[in-house]
Amino acid sequence: MTIPRFHEALERGIFTCEELIKFYLWRIESLDRQINSIIAINSEAITRAKELDAVYAKNGLCGPLHGVPVLLKDNCETFDMPTTAGSKSLEGWLSGSDAAVTQKLREAGAIILAKVNLHEFAIWGETISSILGQTINPYDFTRTAGGSSGGTGAAIAADFGLVGIGTDTINSIRSPSSANSLCGIRPTVGLCDTGGIVSYSNTQDVVGPMARTVEDAVRTLDVIANHGRRPASYIISLKPGGLKNKRIGVLESFFGKNQENEPVNQVVKPALSELEKAGVQLVSVCLPIDSAWLTTDVSVHLYELKEYLAEYLTQKQAPVRSIDDILASGKYSTNIKDVLLAANGLGTGMTEYSRRLELAGELRQSLLELFKRESLDALVFPHQQQLVCKIGGKQAQRNGVLASVLGWPSIVVPCGFSPDEKTPVGIPVGIEFMARPFEEPALIEIAYGFEQSTPARLRPYLSTDSNTVAITLSVSDAAFDINSEEFSHRLHLISGVLAREENIANSLAPLLNGLFDNFSLPHNVYSEFLAERAHRFFTVISSGEIPDSLLGKQMAGCGQGLTPSSDDFLVGVSAALYGGCAAYGLETTKEQCHALVMGAVPHTTSISAFFLRNASNGYFNERIARLMTAFFASDSHENLTSAAKELCEMGATSGMDTLAGICFGLKGMKSPIL
Repeated sequence: MTIPRFHEALERGIFTCEELIKFYLWRIESLDRQINSIIAINSEAITRAKELDAVYAKNGLCGPLHGVPVLLKDNCETFDMPTTAGSKSLEGWLSGSDAAVTQKLREAGAIILAKVNLHEFAIWGETISSILGQTINPYDFTRTAGGSSGGTGAAIAADFGLVGIGTDTINSIRSPSSANSLCGIRPTVGLCDTGGIVSYSNTQDVVGPMARTVEDAVRTLDVIANHGRRPASYIISLKPGGLKNKRIGVLESFFGKNQENEPVNQVVKPALSELEKAGVQLVSVCLPIDSAWLTTDVSVHLYELKEYLAEYLTQKQAPVRSIDDILASGKYSTNIKDVLLAANGLGTGMTEYSRRLELAGELRQSLLELFKRESLDALVFPHQQQLVCKIGGKQAQRNGVLASVLGWPSIVVPCGFSPDEKTPVGIPVGIEFMARPFEEPALIEIAYGFEQSTPARLRPYLSTDSNTVAITLSVSDAAFDINSEEFSHRLHLISGVLAREENIANSLAPLLNGLFDNFSLPHNVYSEFLAERAHRFFTVISSGEIPDSLLGKQMAGCGQGLTPSSDDFLVGVSAALYGGCAAYGLETTKEQCHALVMGAVPHTTSISAFFLRNASNGYFNERIARLMTAFFASDSHENLTSAAKELCEMGATSGMDTLAGICFGLKGMKSPIL
């Protein structure tokens, strides 16, 4: 789901703001125990969604983010929810006002759905707080989610909201974006108002968007950016072919040269070749700088922390008002103690602080001359020279510090995944593009062009059953190839997981999502593919027998153009219906499901009653009844296929929602089932 698709779905009446909010609340309740990202839910979110539905019914969209659920890093103030900065020293504290960015989001129609975890006081990069603990990477439960905006990164990757807000002092928007296969934008210092955000370093702090697509991030930036040195809209920079004729410098010193850097280099180096294929002229840039030197000898973050944090806390009359107060309270995570103690001995009046600012100024001038001399539009490098660290470790070799000490804008976008046999998809790797001040439009063109020409994002595998290995099969629209070797490999992976499962019903819901999350294939190809998979998978699954060798062979042969008979097709879909009912505790039989599929049950009212009578999951009762009624009532091919796509994306772990989407798609393709 994206912002444009959501608004299109509103227009078509596929679902409402209230339904979307309830869906995300259900996902958070079902899945966040696996990644530990949400600090607090907005208790007024549903009420606000209802208000926006009433506004929409009368006047249409109230703003560019109408009804969009936003996840807010919990160092951004909200007048109606506590702002903790991840620290127990601020637990329950209400500032009584909105941060500037929060206010702009609300004015644009967004709904603040939840506040998310961060590394306490945004101090480092592993997203550990005393208020919630550590956030886990949804792609690999043994790794961190990056930081400090790791709660935003993990939650958006897990689809707990449409867009998220992070803050960035050194790496903190782009690190979790890289680690969670997202787009994260660090804007030019001063472009977005940081008022009402718990301060760290006034020289380097920024606030910016994080999203699953470049477009969603840009639409959010368009709302939160100040007027002044910005275009009327950043959205116009979302241009197809935006890479053509761009000159981009490859910053060679930001690529690691050791063994631990190879997993990242093996993902990023091929991406550079793709840039060239898309029309970019790459220029090798050799500068005597590296990220370690910039962090330890140029960045001023530690010199400003004591002064600016105390200034913020005192002005806001917070329960603690200085580093000394925080330390004395004992209400903080021990992992930030050394940083607090170090910062407490530093300040902006020191000679070293002035020297660092002067050094940053010299570097800024040097790079401006480089950009002019080489006619560069941007620099490119891996955001992180080695993979995001394991839990218990510390982040290392992150390159985002360059843009931070310069105050320049940069964007991280998904580049691909480093293979790891212990993870379903692999470990995300992000690529970073950096430009001169206020040249966000050029960066957006580049990032969007890269995303469109090199689609790299896959969804993480999460399951509603905490004892179940996540088994969703995620495939991006642009890269979906049912005959590819990669696709067969993923099917084998799923077959192995299923063979180990004890509770087939609980495994079915996430499986349904992956199997039917793409309705954009040509109808003649997709109908064969759908029928073959329905028959092969669900007749076996619903019988309760999952021989690994048989299922593995069937999966490997999937999508090879086999044309099943009409009977096979009907049997497979009725088995899917039965399995979906079982996954949600619906009391029904195979015979009832088969009768429903065959049309033996009268249409419309009887079908609605069937679902309402048997469903036990409160959220889905009315929704499924309405969908099924609309399914049998509608004759519009275009509306049905569009609804199918949206419903399957919405039903990420819902067997019933996805099943409804399947039915829409089948009718839209004029399948033999009807």
